[in-house]
Amino acid sequence: MPSSALTPAIKDEIARLGSADIMVGIPSYRNAATIGYVVRAAQAGLVQYFPDLRPILVNADAGSPDGTQRVVVETEPPGYVEEILLVHPTNRLDRVSLTYPEVDGIGGKGAALRTLFEMAAALQVEALVVVDSDCGQSCPSGSSCSPGRS
Repeated sequence: MPSSALTPAIKDEIARLGSADIMVGIPSYRNAATIGYVVRAAQAGLVQYFPDLRPILVNADAGSPDGTQRVVVETEPPGYVEEILLVHPTNRLDRVSLTYPEVDGIGGKGAALRTLFEMAAALQVEALVVVDSDCGQSCPSGSSCSPGRS
């Protein structure tokens, strides 16, 4: 049987969180300059489309030396989201950034995805959405995800 991606530290985080209805998973490595935009876009989408669900955003990082994990947990939703959408979420968005382990000697994005999938199962989420951390799929056309504009 393959090893689990859920280390004791990840299991502790799951126990702290309990459960969630919907999870956004973001695998990453060295994306501090772009991941803030992705986190804000996910936060806005969760508020707009799923205001009554209990959401969680999980970053599975490979141990980035550039502060990627710090950006994830410190990025606040745009202040205008609730005012523009006239929607106030029922539940607060939990944001978690963790370093994923190699699983059976395999690292990289596959190990990050496996960690996210196992975590989603343990949290009993009804839906999991995985998005890229470099915002290639998330930046609006013609915009920049540079640190000054993220």
